[in-house]
Amino acid sequence: MKTPSVFPRLVVVLVVLLGFGAFAAEGGKPSGKVVAAYSNYVCFVLFEVAGGTPEEQRLCEEEVGEALVEAYPQLSAEEREQLARMPAEWATLQESWSRLDEAERELLRAQWALMLQAELGEDDSAVGGAGQAQPDGSRP
Repeated sequence: MKTPSVFPRLVVVLVVLLGFGAFAAEGGKPSGKVVAAYSNYVCFVLFEVAGGTPEEQRLCEEEVGEALVEAYPQLSAEEREQLARMPAEWATLQESWSRLDEAERELLRAQWALMLQAELGEDDSAVGGAGQAQPDGSRP
């Protein structure tokens, strides 16, 4: 996974997928807890779909966090409210993930991959490559 070239575009895609669409000038800064939860959530999904090393995931989390801090002043009040719920959403995902069997995890990976491919275009290498879940939930 090529962190520097892929993640700015993926952050925008995941902002759309997670429901933070239009940007409106507002100012401010997100809490560290929100930044950490959002970047962990986003990078967890990306790395479950595309694979990668722990170091790449750590870099992803840093870049997504920085991108969120940069974009935050332009987010609407509604988008900020959604982000404020990210610590709870991240905790729920972690809890749920721990209870899923591998077949259920593969199904989620495949669904996430399809969502990312729909947003990025099917030929985009950002969600391709080894370890990527296929639509049927299998991995190459």
